[in-house]
Amino acid sequence: MFDPRLTVRIWGLRWATQASCVVVLAVVVGGVLSRLTRAEEEAAWRGWVVVAAPTFVVLGLVLVGHEAVRVGVWRRQGTGIRRINLTLFGGAVELNEGTATPRGEAIGALTAFIALVVTASLLEGLSLLTRESTTWLQAPVKTVAVAAVSLAALQAMPALHLDGGRVLHAWFWYLTDSASAATRAAAMYAHLVAAALLGVGIVLVAKAGEWPYWGLGAVVAGLQLEGAARRAVRRATWLPFDAATTIRALGLPPAPKVAAGVSVDDAVETLLAGSPDVCLLVVGTDGEAMGTLRLVDLRNTRRSTWDHLTAGEVARPLIDAPRLPVDIPVQEAMLLLEERNDVAVVDDGSRIAAVVTRGSLLAAASDYLRKHP
Repeated sequence: MFDPRLTVRIWGLRWATQASCVVVLAVVVGGVLSRLTRAEEEAAWRGWVVVAAPTFVVLGLVLVGHEAVRVGVWRRQGTGIRRINLTLFGGAVELNEGTATPRGEAIGALTAFIALVVTASLLEGLSLLTRESTTWLQAPVKTVAVAAVSLAALQAMPALHLDGGRVLHAWFWYLTDSASAATRAAAMYAHLVAAALLGVGIVLVAKAGEWPYWGLGAVVAGLQLEGAARRAVRRATWLPFDAATTIRALGLPPAPKVAAGVSVDDAVETLLAGSPDVCLLVVGTDGEAMGTLRLVDLRNTRRSTWDHLTAGEVARPLIDAPRLPVDIPVQEAMLLLEERNDVAVVDDGSRIAAVVTRGSLLAAASDYLRKHP
């Protein structure tokens, strides 16, 4: 699905979010305000459109400010920040390997949580003070207060990427002396919290008034938390690799080949016989590689046409695939594939050594770590 990443630099750091996140937040804010001002006079729709923009900005500042407090504390303690990914549940911060400590992580998380609780308390107090005022003031203040209090309650949960989860992660890290084991433990709680958010969101969507819009926000936040936890577990698998370990050391098997003239039906049989991440290298009559073929490449074709379509006709051109030198460090290769979950060609000089996806490279990295603990 087309969902571009929006990235800006603030205070020397990369702040990123998905376009869909911005759209969902705008829909939630606009929807809630439209319901809160519903009983106003005929020009009500003009009013909530006007107040929606500053309400959206204030909510964005609450999210950014919460993350800024945490990363500010971490940076003062020497933690390297690679990127901050903003979501509806807060932020997922990507750290540079080897720069964080359990103590620093816990201090940063607790400081950010306290700052968020203070902010939410002030906004809730302001909401109470304006409850008798005009709807055009009461509605946006109430919207921001409800969102801030909900965010503070969510951040208290012991789930990975939330403040409570960061404290839990730091504690497990200290006890086990393993950051990757702590990540997997905190990710388990993230899955539970994400499921709870999805359940609450579905219940709220069925209610009347402004609640369906809050429910939409909860559902999206749950999906984002689940996705962020899975990405963190993947990163925990390959981060233990040192910079000297390259793709060559993994001993990747060569990609299975299929002739361009072979029917898609026959090619599918080869694909199904391999692992879920298998990718075929489509070669021409001269033996030269011309493209790659995965099951996902067939989703725009009809099953009834597979017997007369050829692999060469549906293959993805090789020129579209990113190239990875066989001596590239595993960490760097995984970072590239994390940004672009696609097929990559591993080059060994003028020869194609392998064709990999993020999943297949991750599986090979896991096998390597089991054999070389």
